Amino acid sequence: SIEEGSLFPVMKTASGRVLLAFMEDTERMAILQKNEDFKSYSARKQQKFLASLKEIVEAGHYVTPSDLATGVVDITVPVGSGRQALASLTVSILSMQLDGSVTHEEILSAAKQAASRISANLGMHFTN
Repeated sequence: SIEEGSLFPVMKTASGRVLLAFMEDTERMAILQKNEDFKSYSARKQQKFLASLKEIVEAGHYVTPSDLATGVVDITVPVGSGRQALASLTVSILSMQLDGSVTHEEILSAAKQAASRISANLGMHFTN
């Protein structure tokens, strides 16, 4: 189990990747240039990671097996305004709990609706 308030590397979590993806380029690079994981990557691997962030922006969400917990799928959407995410909303699902009664797409749709309501309650509207 994961304790509330636990800290994880930004590049290894779905929420961290979504937050990085929806940052301004200069802010993102300032963070990544200080990140030990990113600095340890070859130039090619760094470019591949940055390209994956662009794919997240284009999709407007991120669905991926967790890098930190075996058998978990993370469905993550940005919360914020314009192309700036102030936060992210992640629904983590044990893969074995999905029995077909609810699909990833249905969970993603509900997460997007929730993120939209949160953004609206903050006086913002997120657009992709």
